[in-house]
Amino acid sequence: MSVPYQIFTKSSSTYIFCYVFQCRRKEYTTVISKNYHQIISCLQNLDPVIASTSKSIPLHRTTCIPPKPSEPVASTSEGISSHPPTSTTPKTSVPVASTRNGIALPQATSTSPIPVTSSSLMLEGRRIVDVHSFIAQIQKIDDHLPFHCSFKDMTVIKECRKGLNSCITLKCKMCNIEKSLWTNVSNEKTMDVNTSAVSGTMSTGGGHSQLEEVLSCLYIPCMSYNTFRKYHDRVADAWKETAERSMEMAAEEKKHEAIKRGDVDADGVPLLMVVADGCWAKRSYRTNYNSLSGVAAIVGYHTKKVLYVGVKNKYCTICVRAERLGKQAREHTCFKNWGTQQSSTSMEAALIAEGFSSSEKMYGVRYNRLIADGDSSVYKTLLDRRPYKNTSVLKIECRNHLMRNYCNKIREIAQTSNRGRNPIMLRKKIGDRLVRLRYAVTKAVIHKENVDKLKSVEMLKEDILNGPNHVFGDHSKCKDYF
Repeated sequence: MSVPYQIFTKSSSTYIFCYVFQCRRKEYTTVISKNYHQIISCLQNLDPVIASTSKSIPLHRTTCIPPKPSEPVASTSEGISSHPPTSTTPKTSVPVASTRNGIALPQATSTSPIPVTSSSLMLEGRRIVDVHSFIAQIQKIDDHLPFHCSFKDMTVIKECRKGLNSCITLKCKMCNIEKSLWTNVSNEKTMDVNTSAVSGTMSTGGGHSQLEEVLSCLYIPCMSYNTFRKYHDRVADAWKETAERSMEMAAEEKKHEAIKRGDVDADGVPLLMVVADGCWAKRSYRTNYNSLSGVAAIVGYHTKKVLYVGVKNKYCTICVRAERLGKQAREHTCFKNWGTQQSSTSMEAALIAEGFSSSEKMYGVRYNRLIADGDSSVYKTLLDRRPYKNTSVLKIECRNHLMRNYCNKIREIAQTSNRGRNPIMLRKKIGDRLVRLRYAVTKAVIHKENVDKLKSVEMLKEDILNGPNHVFGDHSKCKDYF
């Protein structure tokens, strides 16, 4: 069925004539820009009713005039495209519905309007949208040139996704112009949506699988694994660069403070007191020390800011796979920097020693005092390497680690029978009072904070030795403050 409509309207100083017909469920539109007299001349050839009303038809409104059943659809008017009908057009009555300026205007009385087919794309799911930029783009394409069509005349024909950012292409049904809408427009002040998503996933210790799981619950299409890896590498490089710059700033701050305090050696190099410790990717539970990765950090004692971070890895997936296949590993960034046969426990000592050795080259300072746990291997490694020629490193035991070792020794006594020499009743009493034994030591330490250091050491030693007597009810050696 073919149904032609003649539509003319005014746009600025130009009149637009549209000839729309539908055939075989497809819509064809021909838009011709004419002046007023040319449009009226074309319409008079199509419908004689226009001949008598051409001088009174208002041009500020759109007027739709259906053809008479006896008229052919094809037209030979200048600039108007025609299409032969495929079937007989059903009869449609055209009564006079209203008058304007004393002139009767015909209108179509069909109760069911002619359906307009559209090739618009149906988008599914949700998208992450930057509301401000998205609304600004909609306002920009609304009332677009050359015919000042509105946004409601546009349909979605395509979507191109780049990670979590989508480019939606719209096409105008009137002028066939195509416009694009981005769900997120990146700028210099904020990170783009893909970098933000990957950075947040990395911050929580997740990867592509975790991000995909979260977005699937939100009904949001997730980025591919390759896209995730690309942004992952970018974020990792940015984090590394930022961490190095932050550590340089922290070292400069501690350097100036040490010079103000007068903590410099004979060579005029500032001396810093630092805290160092290490950890591993796998818990040992004091029995199984075979972690494949370890990390150690050096932190300034006064500023509480990180000065050095080092990582040791014993395993590389790409290298291992190539070795199993008997092939040479492809070019990649290999993070393996520790021997497979080397022990995991020695990672901490090696990393801390590297941090001490590189302090002069990196920041122009020396670490002369180290606060660390009771691990003797770290201090022994520092003494063997001698990172500084004219400066020796002094180790200070960490109070928290001393208390932990103190409690571990008491717990071993409560759990070991020693071949029946320790009765179970006494071991239960010791285990029940473990927290009170620790509490007695911490309170003694707090009391000695305001006492002269030389005197407090001897007094603290006496209080620690007297702790078990105090907890089990013997107060003959307790001081007055106890």
